[in-house]
Order: sequence, then structure tokens, then C-alpha cells
Amino acid sequence: MKKTAIFTMGTRGDVQPYIFLSKELMKNGYEVTLGSHPCWRELIEDAGIHFKPIGPDIDIEKETAAIRGKVSNPVLSMIKTMNFVFRIIQESTTEIYEVCKGKDLIIVSHSQMGAVEAGVLGIPTINVTLQTEMIGEKLKPKTFKDKVIGEIIAKQVAKPYNKIRKVYGQDPVKSVDEIMSDQLNLIPISRYIVKRNPYWEEKMCLQDTGMMKKLILFLTKR
Repeated sequence: MKKTAIFTMGTRGDVQPYIFLSKELMKNGYEVTLGSHPCWRELIEDAGIHFKPIGPDIDIEKETAAIRGKVSNPVLSMIKTMNFVFRIIQESTTEIYEVCKGKDLIIVSHSQMGAVEAGVLGIPTINVTLQTEMIGEKLKPKTFKDKVIGEIIAKQVAKPYNKIRKVYGQDPVKSVDEIMSDQLNLIPISRYIVKRNPYWEEKMCLQDTGMMKKLILFLTKR
């Protein structure tokens, strides 16, 4: 039986989609481990999924609500919340690495959690991205100004992952794109809600364009 691990951090909305994905994979004969905050143990285990606690035992919804409550600017609030979650991911890399061992595939969530560890172990990955704004427009023509600004932003976003890469003696990356799967990126959003971006690469797959079929096909080829 093929062994798969999925990691996700955040509130219930960051966990629930991966529960549905895990159950679908299990229906198709795959052994799935879902790693997340200890506070989500009951939610995940009640769904019949093998759970692995990752990070400190905190009420993540209460913690992130407290962060948002201290900042009135929505953009700054989002950045502070993301930084809080990223710190947990960085500090949990040893736990993530251990869970990755012996797996045939790592499914990388929107936070890219597990991507570096899978790369160190030589385990193939695919991505499942919840927020389309996190998907790069690689096929879009860019002006010199766009490239310069893009490189500055990409470098900042890549910082947390480069800290993890440093733990394993790996060279830093210039962009998160370098640690994303080059095989498949599943987007569990209906095309009736979000239209496919013409600047996305072919590997991007919306829910209504055979998302699960492409995933199972990919897995059967492993």
C-alpha cells in the first residue's frame, strides 16, 4: 500500500479540505497520515484518518484571533498571522522530517509545509493550493520593473523556507516556486467560482477539470 503524508497548519478552514482529500485517497487504497496542530486531533481522527501532532499544543484559532484583534490594518494583520504560523512550521521541521520518512509521496499544502523535508529525503511531492493568489503567473509577460519588484517579494516570501533549508545544509532558493512540485498543483476550487488564470502553467488543475482523476492517475504511475 502506498504511503502518503499531508501537513497543514492554521485554523479549521486550513485543515478541513485536507480531511476530505485524505478520505478520498483512502477510498482509493492509499495509507494517509495527516499532520497538523495537536488541537485538531479529534477533528481528524473522528474522520478516520491517521493523525500526527505537529508543533505546540495550542488553540490556534484563539491565538490567531488574538493577533488579528491587536491590529486594525487587514494586510498587516494577515502578515502577522502568517509569520506566527511560519514560526511554528520552522520550529517543527524535525517532527515533519520524521513523519516524512518512509513515505512514497508528500502532499504539500498551501503553506508549503513538508516541501523542504520531502526534498531532503528525495520523496516526490504534489501541491494542493487553497488560495489562488499564492500561485505564480509564470507565463505572464513581465516588464523590467515587474521583474525587479517580483524578485524582491519572492525573496521575502522564501525566507522562512530558507531557514528550514539551512538546517539540512541546503542552498537557499530565490523563490518559493523552486520548492513547489514540478508535477502537479491541485486547486480545490470550482471553475464556476474562479476562472482558470491564462498565465498559469499546465500543471495547475481546478476542481472541475478532473482534479481527483489527475491525482489518482499521478499516484498510480509512482
